[in-house]
Amino acid sequence: MTHPAGGAARLSRRVIHGELSQIAGRSWSHALFWLVLALAAGVDVVTFYQVLILVLNVPEELVIVAVAGFAAVALTLAHYTGLQARQAINPRNITGSRTLALLAGGTWLVLGVTAFAVRLVLEPAMNDVGTSQIVIDGVPAQNVGGPSGSGEYLGALLFLALYLATGVVTGLAGYFRQDPAARQYGRAVELRSTAAEKYAHSNRAYAEADQVWKAIQRARDRHDEAMEHMNGQLDAAAGRLRAEAQVVIAQTRAAPLGRARPLGQLYGAAAPDPGETTQRVMPGPGGLPRPREAEPENPPPPGEADGPPRPPRADTDEPEEAQ
Repeated sequence: MTHPAGGAARLSRRVIHGELSQIAGRSWSHALFWLVLALAAGVDVVTFYQVLILVLNVPEELVIVAVAGFAAVALTLAHYTGLQARQAINPRNITGSRTLALLAGGTWLVLGVTAFAVRLVLEPAMNDVGTSQIVIDGVPAQNVGGPSGSGEYLGALLFLALYLATGVVTGLAGYFRQDPAARQYGRAVELRSTAAEKYAHSNRAYAEADQVWKAIQRARDRHDEAMEHMNGQLDAAAGRLRAEAQVVIAQTRAAPLGRARPLGQLYGAAAPDPGETTQRVMPGPGGLPRPREAEPENPPPPGEADGPPRPPRADTDEPEEAQ
């Protein structure tokens, strides 16, 4: 593929033809138009009944069913004739729309002409069956029961006029029917509005959930920071205790066997007074100094330390010697 000099080839923008008024949707007049179509369908039912009752030799219920089907087919053909005619003249012509318009319109016209011919031919014949003539003195006096002049064709002409009128109205309804692209656009707009409402609702719920999650995350961060700070303090305290324990153990091992040292000196307190006497304490289990028993505040006199004098023995008469 070759491109013209001076840059890449630019694709021509396609022009879309259409009525912008159809984008806005259907107006109140559209409902009025459907009311007119319903009245036209009623007219077709009445006129077709008058034709089929002359042809069908069946019970009246079946005639009514045939009349309803006949009217529905005629109105459908007229509607699609106008619809396909609209598509045929559209710049964005749909393939085969002209052929479909001619086929539907021709079938509708043949159906109406056939019904008109049947009524035109059979109605006078049915009227002739009931014709009677009264003769008085050899002179016809009155013709009873038969049509007079051109009056026998008026019913058929009225049927043809009504058939054409209802067909034209139905065809116009199909011709001015909302374009399928416009209907799809309106449906897309409705779906987009519904999706926008759902998105707004879900976005609001997401924003609330996101705020709750952020609050939980902040609380979790504060808890982690507090735990980290507490763990640091505990580690520092454990380090200090470990260091003090190592110092105590080292000083205890370095002290002479059986010689106690003041507790304050072990923990780095001031040295004892040189004049203060120390007591030799026997080592306890594990080499640690044995604790000293507490002395009473007021010791007894030397003579009373041994307690009261013992009584003399019963097996001898000699008094005990003085201690």
